Amino acid sequence: MHDNNSKQHIVIVGDGLDAFFTAAALSTNLSKNDYSFSVILHPSNTKTNYDFCDSTQPDPKPLHHSVCLNEDYLVSQAQASFTFGIALSGWNNPRVAYFHPYSSIGAKLDTVAFHHLAMRLRDEGIPVRLANFALSALAAQANRLQRPLPNDRSVLSSCEWGLHINTKTLATLKRKQAEGQGVNFIQASVNTVEIDKNGHIDSLNLDSSNKLKADLFIDCTGQEAKLINALHDKTWISWSEYLPCDKKVSLTINSATSPAAYSFSQAHTAGWIRQLGIQGKTTLSNYFHSAHMSDEQSVSLLSEASNSTSLNDTACEKINFGRRQASWLKNCIAIGTSSVEIDPIGVSRLQLLRSSLSKLAGLFPRKLNSNAVIAEYNRRTNLEFDNARDFAMLHYKLNGRTQDTFWKECRTIELPEVLEYKLKLYQARGHIALYDEEPLQEQSWVNLYDEHGIKARNYNPLVYGFKLDTIKQHMHRIREIMLEGVAKMPTHANYLAQVKNNFNNK
Repeated sequence: MHDNNSKQHIVIVGDGLDAFFTAAALSTNLSKNDYSFSVILHPSNTKTNYDFCDSTQPDPKPLHHSVCLNEDYLVSQAQASFTFGIALSGWNNPRVAYFHPYSSIGAKLDTVAFHHLAMRLRDEGIPVRLANFALSALAAQANRLQRPLPNDRSVLSSCEWGLHINTKTLATLKRKQAEGQGVNFIQASVNTVEIDKNGHIDSLNLDSSNKLKADLFIDCTGQEAKLINALHDKTWISWSEYLPCDKKVSLTINSATSPAAYSFSQAHTAGWIRQLGIQGKTTLSNYFHSAHMSDEQSVSLLSEASNSTSLNDTACEKINFGRRQASWLKNCIAIGTSSVEIDPIGVSRLQLLRSSLSKLAGLFPRKLNSNAVIAEYNRRTNLEFDNARDFAMLHYKLNGRTQDTFWKECRTIELPEVLEYKLKLYQARGHIALYDEEPLQEQSWVNLYDEHGIKARNYNPLVYGFKLDTIKQHMHRIREIMLEGVAKMPTHANYLAQVKNNFNNK
């Protein structure tokens, strides 16, 4: 290690979005007087873990500025589009669809949460669907979109959104950003990793016969985990008992229509298909369990879903959902898919990458071997990864598909202790327990429970302090205001054109 008065060198290993985003975030955030950066463009020996398109969503906590995205630029120059949530079909019932909205659902009446008001009305025989009171769901249904207006008194100020992004283009943009910050890119493969007597990475032996030393090494080699596995090869915690899909096949097709303002997740007999659109392209990915569907059946199903027959180069790849026991070991940090592999039914890979980098940028120590900082980074990332896993697994555990063997087996999943507690608390009282590092907000959990038929036995007794007509009038007014707001929004296609026009005319 260098002394505290010398410039410290950080080496990032990988050739793709994880590596380039990491290089851009850290080089933008850290002083060039204190740090220098190199990226070793080590080629992956596995398929990329990112599909051609991925998504972002609203964050419960603000992200560090170094991982924020210039949305107008991405829409104008990189095919990105906006999203208000996820439409899900066939999860609770093969013939039933519902919407995971990104915006808040309804509004409190005095101090009583909206979903407790809905429970009271249902007990009176009045049907209420929560997503019908979410601005993002109503706008997505009408294929309209507008980002929040700077007017707190307008219902449009409450709208929350995400992005659908071409990950290849995003990787290119992040590499250019890193290059502009003086990051050195080296085309080479890492042959071996040398470990010193204290268990730290001492140097990397490259195929160019060069030996590279550094103070900190960041592993962005994906499933290979070339660096962190050299420190300890048994740090991967598999989530196969919780997230059952073990294979994936993806393809991208051209699309002449404007992208929808949401993604689409369609459950089938042995898994589900994710459909995500950007400008001019649509990506479809089939996540399935190999014991219940063959590769050939999976490709055929994807062909049917995409109305495409040009699948000659499509191949199924194995996936192993899980995370590192510790993403930061000694002087090595695993970032992105070297650190975690998540089923994207709720939280995307890109979302977790940005959040991990946000934590790292906010915690980054002057003394790189600070045990306290390492422990805190691992604590926070592990919590977030596990919370993302828990939200994803409930889609399987709470499914209502009674005819399919795969889904019957999913209903036998044993929940982790914390998730079991969250579920029982909601069933008992209609209360959502949120802890540190939750990647999703309360309304996402409420909507998931509700759409999968989980009913609370009791709810807030304060709801009985309101007359039934008062509650009905409150809900009517909320929906009326939201529908008026949606009617003022432009179509998604027109809004994309407006963003591009404004950006190009700056």
